[in-house]
Amino acid sequence: MKKIIVLTMLVLLAIGMPVVAVDFGGDFTIKSGSNFKEGYVPEFDLSLDVSQAVDDYNTVSFELEIDALMKDYPPPSAAVVDNPKLTTDIGAALGLPDVVGVVVSSGIFEGETPNFLNLTGYEVERITKLEPEYYGGAEVVFTFAELVSVELGTAFDGANKSWMAGAFGTFGPVSAELYYACLDDALADGQLIVDAVFSQELGILALDAGAGFRYDLAGDEDATPATREWAYGVGVAVTADVGISVGGGIGLMGTSQEDHILEAVGIDLSVDPLEDLGIDIGIYLNTYTKASGDDTPMLDHIDFSLYKNFGAAEYRVGYLYAGDEPAKYAAGTGTEELNAPMTATGIDGGGFYIAVDINY
Repeated sequence: MKKIIVLTMLVLLAIGMPVVAVDFGGDFTIKSGSNFKEGYVPEFDLSLDVSQAVDDYNTVSFELEIDALMKDYPPPSAAVVDNPKLTTDIGAALGLPDVVGVVVSSGIFEGETPNFLNLTGYEVERITKLEPEYYGGAEVVFTFAELVSVELGTAFDGANKSWMAGAFGTFGPVSAELYYACLDDALADGQLIVDAVFSQELGILALDAGAGFRYDLAGDEDATPATREWAYGVGVAVTADVGISVGGGIGLMGTSQEDHILEAVGIDLSVDPLEDLGIDIGIYLNTYTKASGDDTPMLDHIDFSLYKNFGAAEYRVGYLYAGDEPAKYAAGTGTEELNAPMTATGIDGGGFYIAVDINY
């Protein structure tokens, strides 16, 4: 990709056009696993984030993504252009005071809240997550005194329209957000979303704790957790520097459906004896009360892995323990994953896995 950019710059110089600096980054991941009876088809993800500042007020950005199984390579569509967007700092262009900011984004992109409630490895607590895709959409964010921001978004997808309005901000150790979103052109049938996170360093300890709540005005108790009448999430994460880094987190969520008040619990532990060497352990539990005929086990899976960094690249080997009947697993919230590429529904009994990841 660097060669392509360099070649493009040379062509622009040759025809006398000015060269504008282009920022790019991304991620590359490849994972594979096996239980020595059957293999997990290797998968890879490649993304490239491209951003170009056109002038002092406007930035154009987009993403190139490849997400495929190795058996399908080359994938039917080699690369997908995602989230093309124009971002304009209208406040700066109008010369507004620094205490007032106005930024407008337009394009085909995923609108999302800041989503402060993102604390633990499994992210079970992220019940407040909202990422409607804005097809031909636009959003504007007003910021006041770098404390409170107000966000308005709209999208048009064929005959349907989506709307989102909310506010978010950080006040000392507390970050909070409040949103109302309607995704099907029914303003009275949207979702109200609120969450708050407290972060504080206490000597050798770093503490993050938060909770969130979602209320769906058109909720259906027989639907998935994402569209039941209400749902909550709670997460706590603690890290300690005692010569080596030790950390842990627990996240839980529940919904309004009968017997699902406590739906799932995710627990993660990490021990990093060196800056570039560590151990991660994850435990995922299906904690809802099982109805007749539902033999989903409480212990969904255990994920144990060891990683080593070589520069920016992370190499990880691990083992995923699951049951012998994977179809019975993760029925409550859908398949979850910490580091293993195959989750409980992937291979009977889980198995060993390797994963390589680099951010650039």
